[in-house]
Amino acid sequence: MKLLRYLICAIALTLGLASCSVTRQKAFAPNSTQLNLHMDNLEYLGETTISVEYRVYMGAFVSIDKVNGEDYNNDVIKLFPIYNNAGVADNLLPNLQRASFKLAEEYPAADYFIVVNQTEEKHRLFLGSQVTATARIKAYSLK
Repeated sequence: MKLLRYLICAIALTLGLASCSVTRQKAFAPNSTQLNLHMDNLEYLGETTISVEYRVYMGAFVSIDKVNGEDYNNDVIKLFPIYNNAGVADNLLPNLQRASFKLAEEYPAADYFIVVNQTEEKHRLFLGSQVTATARIKAYSLK
């Protein structure tokens, strides 16, 4: 009984001393920096359309057929991430990320991309669907 009492006291003492050893660090620099850009700071380069045609079977299995009008090759995956002014990837439809490399090929000098609109066309099939997703994207560079 005494051994159990000593063991409980030792555990309580260890937890009590461990909880007092917390240190805090404070950063003296701001966590983020904000840069305000207006449309007069950007130079319009052009607009392009990207597209992906794919099939979905039983809601889970995806088979990509064409990317930007060309047959898709699974061996070579080209990706080009599009970011908005907050540093977060724009809400492109998931498979449209596979077609975004066209932006880097057409506008290598672009610094900023804006997704104007996205459409997704679904044709229902038995136990699946055939989907065509397209997006219009404008390219800008800083002056």
